[in-house]
Amino acid sequence: GIYYYFEHTEEGEKLIITDSSTAHTEIQGETTIPYSPPSALIPEEEEVIRSFMCRQKIIPKKIILKDYNYRKPSLELKVEKEVNPKGRGIVYLYGEHFKDPEEGKELAKLRAEQIACRGKLFIGESTCPQLCPGFFFDLKEHYRDSFNQKYLIIELEHEGSQAGILVAGLSSEEASGEREPGYINRFTLIPSDVQFRPEVKTPKPRFYGTINAKVDASGDGKYAELDDQGRYKVILPFDMSGREGGKASRWIRMAQPYAGEDYGMHFPLHKGTEVLLTFVDGDPDRPIIVASVPNPETKTPVTSENQTQAILRTAGGNEIKHEDKDGNQLMRLTCPTANTVVRLGAPNPKGDKGIDQRTDENMATVIGGWETRTVGSTSGNMTPA
Repeated sequence: GIYYYFEHTEEGEKLIITDSSTAHTEIQGETTIPYSPPSALIPEEEEVIRSFMCRQKIIPKKIILKDYNYRKPSLELKVEKEVNPKGRGIVYLYGEHFKDPEEGKELAKLRAEQIACRGKLFIGESTCPQLCPGFFFDLKEHYRDSFNQKYLIIELEHEGSQAGILVAGLSSEEASGEREPGYINRFTLIPSDVQFRPEVKTPKPRFYGTINAKVDASGDGKYAELDDQGRYKVILPFDMSGREGGKASRWIRMAQPYAGEDYGMHFPLHKGTEVLLTFVDGDPDRPIIVASVPNPETKTPVTSENQTQAILRTAGGNEIKHEDKDGNQLMRLTCPTANTVVRLGAPNPKGDKGIDQRTDENMATVIGGWETRTVGSTSGNMTPA
């Protein structure tokens, strides 16, 4: 809600930045200016308001802001603020990026003031060079008494002419026309009791699509480094800050194919893994990791050499392998600890089909109920003692 204007004095220029009308002061010189439209019957005064009119438009009754904060997913982020009790309709804005209701109320107040201060504008022309945006003056002698009040100047356009100097030395024919120097300005005003807020003219930058990034962390990458919400730090390829070790970004969520309360899927990403980032609603402040992608340095476990297989392999060497080749379909669960393997389906190295369980260490089977085994045509039940 901040805005700025300049104060011009003989001592120099001063930039004033404020967010409140209490910072504004009166214009320099005469602060009360008469309204005196041009007339052939009345001599023109030097510094007057020559034209003055009110431009009014219908504005909404209220404004509603709504948003979503994934850090507090159950918190309803919906606020509203009255703009004008006599207004019509509402303005509904989603995605203003406020994180709690209190912040939303402040933002809604600013958005309401942005609309309200332009509901009634006063425009006109004057010959008063002391008018300056950001300052007050009083109008007098207007035929509508309600217009004779204090105003804040919010826009000003100057126009001047020194035709007499430019045509000096030319013949009378060449210099025909107006020779008197002239000055006029065109202004836009609001009543002094209305809080000014600048319009949001510059659109927020948007990024639609995806961009490459790499997972970054402070460690050596042997293990994945996440926070308590399972989020990651990344570094972008165009980052010139030199802030490595997980300092080049905030924590970023990673999209998952399955998620819920106390259930879901998550395969941790290690430092250096290439990922694709996208942004919710194109907002650069809302990044999300949508995929990890292989490259020659972080190769995929399935290539043209084993295209009939589907493999899930962790960084620690745990592996689930599916083979879909005709006649050799199998599923194999492998763990490097004690060289432990469980195989279902196609033959093992000895040529036996079925189920194969192997380990270099120990094996325990615990059955709480009963067990039935059938070998060939013979079956038997075993129950616990």
